[in-house]
Amino acid sequence: MYWNLLLAHFIGDFLLQTDWMVQNRDRFWVLTLHVSIHIGAMLLLIGDTRSEYWFLIILIALIHFGQDALKIFFVRKLPRWSVPAFILDQILHFSIIWAFVWFYSTGIGKLVLIQKTNWVIYGISYIFVTFVWFITEKVIFQQNPDRIARINETKYSRMLARSGMVSVFLLLRTWVFPGLAIVLPNPYFSTEYRKQFLLTDLGVSAFAFAFLFWALG
Repeated sequence: MYWNLLLAHFIGDFLLQTDWMVQNRDRFWVLTLHVSIHIGAMLLLIGDTRSEYWFLIILIALIHFGQDALKIFFVRKLPRWSVPAFILDQILHFSIIWAFVWFYSTGIGKLVLIQKTNWVIYGISYIFVTFVWFITEKVIFQQNPDRIARINETKYSRMLARSGMVSVFLLLRTWVFPGLAIVLPNPYFSTEYRKQFLLTDLGVSAFAFAFLFWALG
């Protein structure tokens, strides 16, 4: 179940969270909308067990709401700490999901664990190398407006390139067709950050492949 909930988190926190939502999450109703998207994604991805464990989803969502509210307040007071706050926030989200799944599966022993499915693992990996990394990179380099501009300009081409890289890595193991790799050179020849972007994307894609190799056993 952990992987399903982690995929739901990636969908809610990165794939379906727009710039407008990020900029307005200090409003109660916008933060509520953000958390509601998380609830919907989690309920959808836990399948038939949703009728039994909806309370677990609501509890995770309430903690998510409180955690995001604290992060917003903290960053508003100490904006220079926004990058560590972002990283810590994500670590806590991952840890809280893991802790609840562990508690309900070993502490109570009644949690029906969803069988791990390959498409969930692939989904986590490809969302990670696309939207998750795009947003993470923007947070890390938010004090460098020129680099942020280049990151935005090459958003989709680099997403496709990283997806292509992961597909190439997978070719060695599962013979996934690496057609997306054809776009690999395009984002890197048109910007002064080509070397940094290429090395970064290779590293991120290699990390995603290592995760796939480990998670798929």
